[in-house]
Amino acid sequence: MLSKLRLYDSDNPAASLVQQKRISLILDVAEKYFVEQGLAESKMEDIADRAGVSRQTLYRYYRSKEHLALNVEVRVLKKILGRFVELFSSASLLGLKQLEHVIDEVCIDFLKEYEQQILFTALFDAFFVKYHTPEYIHVMKKTVSSFPNPFTDLISREQKRRNASETLNPLITGEMLNHSLLSLSQRVLLRREALREEYGFDPIELVPLQMKIFIRGILCREDLD
Repeated sequence: MLSKLRLYDSDNPAASLVQQKRISLILDVAEKYFVEQGLAESKMEDIADRAGVSRQTLYRYYRSKEHLALNVEVRVLKKILGRFVELFSSASLLGLKQLEHVIDEVCIDFLKEYEQQILFTALFDAFFVKYHTPEYIHVMKKTVSSFPNPFTDLISREQKRRNASETLNPLITGEMLNHSLLSLSQRVLLRREALREEYGFDPIELVPLQMKIFIRGILCREDLD
């Protein structure tokens, strides 16, 4: 049986107003600091100093740098996945063909709004190639499963309308779209300037283009292996 790995979120109704503000400040500072410094080189004492709290207070909430990073990742994922659902659930009501026409604006706006959060997820994924304990896996599974994948419902609807290949598994295809969007976003934001110099264009343009290609592939009626 897994022991409970406690998360300290500023939205926790059990926390006092003072605690909520303190936790929110710590998480804000940690998120920005981790992106600037990198997870491997970050130090808890630096985060405490930047947040204006004692090291004892910081360790009262987060028992290690890894524990703090996990809490930041959970909060970041809630923001990103919540926005995914909001953006693509409303856009998907148009259908895949119509979604293709607005995907540029949707993707670019998303990248601009959540640049720091996406960068953090890239650093987190690289640092936590393997989770330290089964508790971490449990926390991440619970966080991700609390947000429905909007692409899954969209693909199912298009199959019922006979617009999408019936051989596609909506669940797997939806997760492919979800992960592809996030992973390419991580790549182009993490190495944006270097890629711009290498190829001569803003690599952010790759994100909506990839989505368009996937959408057209899903709309293709030919059977896929």
